[in-house]
Amino acid sequence: SSGINAEYGMTLLQDQHSQHKAELAELEEGITGLRADCFALSTRSSAVSKRQQSLQERVSRVTREVQNLLPDLSDAENSLRGEITDLSERTKCLKTDAEQLRSKMKFQTATARKFPAMTGDQQGRVKAILQENDDKINSLVNKLKGAQIRT
Repeated sequence: SSGINAEYGMTLLQDQHSQHKAELAELEEGITGLRADCFALSTRSSAVSKRQQSLQERVSRVTREVQNLLPDLSDAENSLRGEITDLSERTKCLKTDAEQLRSKMKFQTATARKFPAMTGDQQGRVKAILQENDDKINSLVNKLKGAQIRT
């Protein structure tokens, strides 16, 4: 009877061990995915920031050129108005992209909190990566808001 109980206990322990290994592998995959997502978000944030800067420089250049023209150039003014409207719409799209990135970061942060089996060190590294990207996104949103105020 005690031999059967020992075998049963051993089987339970082996099953638990296998389950813990599977959960650990799943968590490691989740961390790897989060890192990849963070890198992709960082890359996207950088690209959006560069595009925003390019558009802001273009708006400034066009505005200076228009201010230097004579007041009787109504066709040129109408053309500029259309271009400014187009740039404003593009800025709105960039802001929407930034908000989507922010939502994704919040989701990833919430998902990272759902993995209690991560060690404190692993959670700290994931949180640091997420916080760094959240800071970049906040900076981007603030730049976009500043760009909208100028247009």
